[in-house]
Amino acid sequence: MRLACEVNLLGVVWGSRAAVEAMRSGPGRNRHIINVGSLAALGPVPGLAIYAATKHGVLGFTGSLQGDLMDAGIPITVHALCPDAADTQLLREHDHEPAAAINWSGPRLLSPDEVAEHAVALLDSSRLVRVIPPWRGWGARAMAMGGRRALRAAPLLRKLGARHRVAFKDP
Repeated sequence: MRLACEVNLLGVVWGSRAAVEAMRSGPGRNRHIINVGSLAALGPVPGLAIYAATKHGVLGFTGSLQGDLMDAGIPITVHALCPDAADTQLLREHDHEPAAAINWSGPRLLSPDEVAEHAVALLDSSRLVRVIPPWRGWGARAMAMGGRRALRAAPLLRKLGARHRVAFKDP
């Protein structure tokens, strides 16, 4: 639990701080920081509470940092990239955990290359937050606004994810 907080949230905080210090006095106008959040940053994710909390923190920190930089007149653009689950080694290492089935609740996993392409696209953008894919972000936000009633959908999403996971592994 502590390691997840230190890596997912404090790593972003310290990394952003180092990036601001390195870029604030450097030449050029195109200075960007891209913090990696998650679809989990947009709403509750029962079973992955610590992970979701760290990613909520990344999203809140990113927006606040952008405001601080603007107030200080420092021309650095900060972004949060919030992808759905991506097919990475880390995801596969935790795939045996029952709560991890929710990672498969979308129609497919994103590839690391897709996530990287969206990160690069942010460099030409003034967007504060980019969700991949956008429609999954709308669903996560709707679940967040739905309160306790919407949380009843979590077991259904895990069940759907478990089916997708099996279908993906055994085509």
